[in-house]
Amino acid sequence: MARPITSGYQPTLSGRSVSPAGIIHGNRTQQKKRTILLVDDDANLRLLLDFVLKRDYHVVAREDGLSAMAWLAAGNMPDLIISDLDMPRLNGYEFLCQLSASGYFQDIPVVMLSGYDDQEMKTRCLNQGAIDYLLKPFKPETILARIECLLEQVSSFGA
Repeated sequence: MARPITSGYQPTLSGRSVSPAGIIHGNRTQQKKRTILLVDDDANLRLLLDFVLKRDYHVVAREDGLSAMAWLAAGNMPDLIISDLDMPRLNGYEFLCQLSASGYFQDIPVVMLSGYDDQEMKTRCLNQGAIDYLLKPFKPETILARIECLLEQVSSFGA
């Protein structure tokens, strides 16, 4: 006899959950999705990263550091920030400096994105508190894997 699905019953298949509709989901659906703040002035890149990340993460996109700071100042707290380096109004490095100088946002992990392989800037960003510095263009599956690894490392370190 089939077991009825109740609110406390969650069938599994090889470590994955199965919804009442029979849809197989990854383990992340059991937990609240982590939030990633994506800061980049390139609308196409924001759309691409949103598409790649939205299955596993809640993505909030902003077009520059100033609008990202406003979102944060409104009381929002992401699990990770991905920021472009070259943006109008408040560029990525200035944004990173403001995050690092604040007592409230300094512990949010930040990944910098850049189209320039500038070792001096990479070093400056990492010394300012960025946890990674990735070059554009990138393969979507590569950035997804890097984000998953970085969030896992941050979770393990904080545990």
